[in-house]
Amino acid sequence: MRARTRNLVARLTLIIVIISLLTLSQFHGWRSDWSLNRGNQLNEQTVDLLKRLSGKLVFIALLEDDIRVRDSLDKLLQRYRDVKPDIEIRLLRAVEQPALLRKYQLDRYGGLVIEYQQRSEILKAVNETRLTNALYRLFQDEEQWLVLLSESPTEKLVENSPLALKRLRQDMKRQAIQVQTLETDRYSNIPDNTTVVIQRSVLPELSPARRSMLKGYVERGGNLLWLLEPGQTDDCTLLFQLLGVSCLPGTLISSRTASLGVSDPSVLVLPIREAQHAITDGLSHPVILIGAIALDASDASGWDIKPVLLTDQKTWTETSKLDQPPLKFDPEQGEQTGLLKTGLAMQRKRAGGGQQRILVIGDSDFLNDSYIDNGANRELAQRLVHWLSKSDSLIDLKNVQRPDRVLDLSVTHAWLIRYGFPYALPLLLLLVGIPAYRRR
Repeated sequence: MRARTRNLVARLTLIIVIISLLTLSQFHGWRSDWSLNRGNQLNEQTVDLLKRLSGKLVFIALLEDDIRVRDSLDKLLQRYRDVKPDIEIRLLRAVEQPALLRKYQLDRYGGLVIEYQQRSEILKAVNETRLTNALYRLFQDEEQWLVLLSESPTEKLVENSPLALKRLRQDMKRQAIQVQTLETDRYSNIPDNTTVVIQRSVLPELSPARRSMLKGYVERGGNLLWLLEPGQTDDCTLLFQLLGVSCLPGTLISSRTASLGVSDPSVLVLPIREAQHAITDGLSHPVILIGAIALDASDASGWDIKPVLLTDQKTWTETSKLDQPPLKFDPEQGEQTGLLKTGLAMQRKRAGGGQQRILVIGDSDFLNDSYIDNGANRELAQRLVHWLSKSDSLIDLKNVQRPDRVLDLSVTHAWLIRYGFPYALPLLLLLVGIPAYRRR
């Protein structure tokens, strides 16, 4: 009787201990990184930045119903909270938060919203490098100015139409980047404190004042986003004179457009490919352009030039009118086909030190309020500004080599893991345990 009592007490004690440990684990956690090179910990630069953030930091993740994405993001954000415990993390289903989607102007796929000291930034693709650099942009106090050039009554009317850049202005404002329209018919020079200038003409001709202003700004080493459209002869002429970049005649057309169910031939869906440049690295959706042109930088000298936007192999420069089908590639008309460049990133050293950066994009419609939410256009627009303002890689996180990430197994070991542990080992335990139980 005493033995049975002691046995019962021991079992009850064991159950109480297990329940206590389970309850305790819900309130207190302990993690340890045993991987080689501490590959599951935050970079030292990230840790240093988090310790410098004095205010409250909020991560709002609006996610799809993908448990793997949710768990992966949660693990990453928890590492940040381990360093800065007052970080608030909210993991929400995007479809259940229409108010937040409207507030941050996100589509149904959501994204990660980062809020710090009344500033915010949105990331669509998240890793430690992108997240830390976003935090750094929100942390820095340096004032940045984005200047939009405008001069004619027509361009002023555009600011109140679907062709306006109000959405881009709002995104920049949330990131503490000041946006100002500069009327080139009233001022002769671009202010020296300008961080980035956007040249976007809605008219086929440039005024002498605007040409002079752009020429002086480029020669002074200013950072410029030059947006083009088919038929802008003046822009293309000045572009070649200043940078040596040519505009290829015609509008870019792809035979893939119709297969995607798009009836407008001027719509160009750029494929998701291996990133040619850091600007497009990690874009999860294609960039969608409307009426784009191809660019040629073979005559440019003194610049480090890399393609940012490339077409697919089935694209050509259509020189005829788009409303006169059928549209076919015609080499006799000087049309070109293949992987054509419609976005170029150019940089060179300034005479006084530092780097000058210029982006030339063969389309301006993708920034308009009507099209900025298509595909990855909105994220691309922000990345273009970040690259030009040199806030794309403020923190250069070193890639930690993790040799223990790959498990190289022989066929025998793989078979043992796949079949031995889930099937053979339980069967073996049964074969040994049943006779022992019967003997008792």
